[in-house]
Amino acid sequence: MNLYEALGLDKEATSEQIKEAYKRAAQSAHPDKEGGDTEKFQLIATAYKILSNEDKKKQYDETGDINNNVDNKQGVQTQMMNKEF
Repeated sequence: MNLYEALGLDKEATSEQIKEAYKRAAQSAHPDKEGGDTEKFQLIATAYKILSNEDKKKQYDETGDINNNVDNKQGVQTQMMNKEF
C-alpha cells in the first residue's frame, strides 16, 4: 500500500483532496473509536504528514520512500506500507 492508497487517493490529488481524505480516514481508523486500528491510523497520519508538505510529497513521488521523510520515533515502519488494511 502506498501513501495515496492509505488515504484512498490517486497521485493527482490536490492539497484540498488530501486534507479531506485525511480527515475521513483518520476519523474511521482512530484508535479511540470502536473498530479503530492503531497501525492504520499511524499510516494515515504519516501519509498526511508527507503528502500535505509539497517538498516531502515531491520527494516521495520521486522515490516512493518514506524513510527519508518520516521521523522513525513516530513508530512508522516501512513494513506498514506492505500491510493490507
